Amino acid sequence: MRKILLLTALVSLFSISTAAAQDYGRNEISVSYGTVSHTQITNLFVELITLSFAEVDIRFTGTMTAEYLRYVSRGIALGGTFVYEFGREPRDADFKCRSHYMSLMPTAKFFWFNKEHVGMYSRLALGATYMHGVAEGDKLWRVRPAFQLSAICLEAGGKVRGYFELGYGTQGLALAGVKVRF
Repeated sequence: MRKILLLTALVSLFSISTAAAQDYGRNEISVSYGTVSHTQITNLFVELITLSFAEVDIRFTGTMTAEYLRYVSRGIALGGTFVYEFGREPRDADFKCRSHYMSLMPTAKFFWFNKEHVGMYSRLALGATYMHGVAEGDKLWRVRPAFQLSAICLEAGGKVRGYFELGYGTQGLALAGVKVRF
């Protein structure tokens, strides 16, 4: 009877450790900073089209991003991305404008390859941006589509990796950050 109990305990312990080992590294949390976002390009485009008659000379902080992904297979991860950006007029401007841009996007990441210390992937995100702010004393708010297509992405490191992405969208043309897998 003791042998059966000992054998059952060993099998249970082995099963628990195997399940934990399979789950290791399937979650990822990352933070990044991006520049030249879709919002910045849109404001520049409006100014160019109106030959500078539209006063949209807004300075942006750049995008700050927090992201969570769960690996559903060896080469595909799904999750969500939160992006924040702040814009304001220059101090010497004739108009007063301050806006907060907050985006939430479901995200998919597709690896080209993922070796022990280096990986290359593409990432797609699609969601919505909530903008609220004040322009010339009037309160503004709106919801608009948000997206990010990062076609060329490179990451390097071990459990903690640094990464760099080139693409277009809410997070910017170029973004860099750090991620940890657990």
